[in-house]
Amino acid sequence: MINIVSALEQFFKQVIKYHLAEYDNNLKELLREKITLWEASKLFSEEKVKLRDIVASFYSFQSLEEINRVMSIILGQDFIRLIGSRDTKDYIPRNKMTKSFVLDRDDPEWKSDLSELFDLRHNFVHHTSKKRKLSQKQLNRVINPVLFVIMTMLHSLQYKNWDKV
Repeated sequence: MINIVSALEQFFKQVIKYHLAEYDNNLKELLREKITLWEASKLFSEEKVKLRDIVASFYSFQSLEEINRVMSIILGQDFIRLIGSRDTKDYIPRNKMTKSFVLDRDDPEWKSDLSELFDLRHNFVHHTSKKRKLSQKQLNRVINPVLFVIMTMLHSLQYKNWDKV
């Protein structure tokens, strides 16, 4: 669970650093709320630091709310709504081909399942008394939204398709 959340966090950091250059103007708002002058001086002593590098370094993507807030600012629209309504064609969920896949329609509990994954990870790391065991079915239920979100984002990145919903 810890590794899954860490992988998702790294995925969002890499997307910001390498795939969203056209949204650099939107990053300034995020920098105003996060970076100190000392941190800025250390960063800018390095060569060719981009705003995207700074945002990716200073934001955590360890909750659905934080992912939505940061990505919504960058993209200029509600990220969760965008991802949830995006139709990713020709996707193969659970070993059968489908011509259409939409998170909100085909997995309506994806947001609560993903939030549960973040909560489970938090409790596992920070509250040893709150650790609990998950069945394979429960684990799949909280992991599937991660796969679907990544798949939907990759589809949108591939086609540069971030049009407003």
